Amino acid sequence: MFRLTGILLGTSGWSYDEWVGPFYRSKSEPKLRRYSSLFETVEIDSTFYSYPAERTVAGMMRAVPEGFQFTAKVPGEVTHRLGLDVDKGALEAMERFTKLMKPMLVKSMLACLLLQLPPSMKYSPELLEKFLESVDRGFRYAVEFRHPSWIRDETFTLLRRLEAAYTIVDEPLLPPVAEVTTDFAYVRWHGRGKNPWYNYHYTEAELRGWVDKLQSIKCSVRRVYGYFNNHFHGYAVHNCIQVLEMLGQADERHKAVKTQLENYFMMTGIGGGEESPVASYEEKMRLLSSLVDIPRLRRASEIADEQVQIITASPNYIEAKIKEYTAIVDAEKMMIIHDCEDWRKGSMQNRLCKHLTRLFLSLPEDTAIPILKSIKSDPSAWLFEAKN
Repeated sequence: MFRLTGILLGTSGWSYDEWVGPFYRSKSEPKLRRYSSLFETVEIDSTFYSYPAERTVAGMMRAVPEGFQFTAKVPGEVTHRLGLDVDKGALEAMERFTKLMKPMLVKSMLACLLLQLPPSMKYSPELLEKFLESVDRGFRYAVEFRHPSWIRDETFTLLRRLEAAYTIVDEPLLPPVAEVTTDFAYVRWHGRGKNPWYNYHYTEAELRGWVDKLQSIKCSVRRVYGYFNNHFHGYAVHNCIQVLEMLGQADERHKAVKTQLENYFMMTGIGGGEESPVASYEEKMRLLSSLVDIPRLRRASEIADEQVQIITASPNYIEAKIKEYTAIVDAEKMMIIHDCEDWRKGSMQNRLCKHLTRLFLSLPEDTAIPILKSIKSDPSAWLFEAKN
């Protein structure tokens, strides 16, 4: 049983295969059970990509100790495809989701739901107001804006009136405005990397800059919920423990895992302040330009971060979802399996489609570049298959 503190910190998601080794002890280890033995809260990010099954929600609830707190991202169907538009069916989609999450709410295990808006959604207060006034007010809500036009006093005033939390972010494109709009605060650390942001390991100095800010925020709210989204290599776990240690909330379990992570970083040569400097973004772009035509490269860059879900990312094996499509890149078997129509038509030409291009744009340079070099040097050695 947890004795909940005023500042609850965790990570965005927990089921990452790449955490096997740095954090999890084996692939078969029950991941949420292990995770919840260390942290008091987690943000469920898988709900953004699909609605959870009732049994999945029940399984999550059984896996954690008493007092554990979940938050959950609202499905992208609500925020992105329907754009919060009640007239287009966003409310019905939201009701489907809240019905599934109700058991957590009833058991006081669900702190709030996160509405992460798409980067393309500019300031439109009437749309947000109509949506938030229509949803089930038994749930609490946090809103994460991705377009800078929302960062204004009128937005904060609206959120205060609707008793929703402004999501405080650490990311390259928006300022870390520490605005409090209700009785709880919501913080997300995305990282400061390049393509993607979340392939980033915060330095101690960067994290210390957040400690005073968290303590200041805590003075004006009932509770602060904070989540690290920089999941590559287990960075999120390490950075989260570091902040817990700085706040005086870490115990011997945290310290043991922190040592385990640092030993892993030392043995593998990763874990610096930024993504690996060995391979450059410019080199990755040169390689991609040789494997995809310019129009497709441009269209790939227009696919939003939220539409790319990297399920597994190791040096030799990548599995991902790009929009509604799946992709598998197996470097050991020299095989790429994908299922978009463009890929089916053009796979025999050894050229990348826009979805696979977007995947390589999202991968860290030290993962993407060796694979791209291999494809470019001998494309005939690679097997390009269309997934059925």
